[in-house]
Amino acid sequence: MKNTLFIILAIAILILIVIGGFWGLANYQKGVSISTDKREYSSGDALTVTIKNKLDRRACFSSCYPYYLERETSQGNWESYKYQDCGSEDLAENCIDPGQTKTFEMALPELEMKNHRLAIPLCLNCVPNQEFKAENWFYSNKFVIK
Repeated sequence: MKNTLFIILAIAILILIVIGGFWGLANYQKGVSISTDKREYSSGDALTVTIKNKLDRRACFSSCYPYYLERETSQGNWESYKYQDCGSEDLAENCIDPGQTKTFEMALPELEMKNHRLAIPLCLNCVPNQEFKAENWFYSNKFVIK
C-alpha cells in the first residue's frame, strides 16, 4: 500500500514538473521581439526598428529614454552609451497592447565601428501618462556599424 501511494505521488510530481516546464517554455517564447531592418549600418544611417508585443499585457515606453544604444565590449558584455538627463518627468507613453506592432525610424548618431544593439526598457500594464518604472528590458538583434 505504501509503495503504491509512493508511486502515485512520484508520478503526480513528475507530471507537475513536465507541465510546469511546458508552461515556462510557452511564457519564455512570449515576450517582446525587437528587430532592426538591416544587420549593417554606417554612422548617421537611418535605422528602422520593429517592436512586437507578444505578451498578454500592455507594454509602455519611457517618455525620456524609450531605448538605449549599447555596444559590445571585447569581453562580450554590453554597455550603454551615456545619455543626457531627462529635462521633464519620465512618463509611460506610446503603449502597445498585446499583439500590436510598433515601427519607428531613428537616425544613428556617430558610433564606434563595433557590434551594437538596442536595449528597450518597458513598463508592463502601466497607466499611460503616469510615472514610468522599467519592469523589463528587451533587446534587439545585434547589428554592426561599419
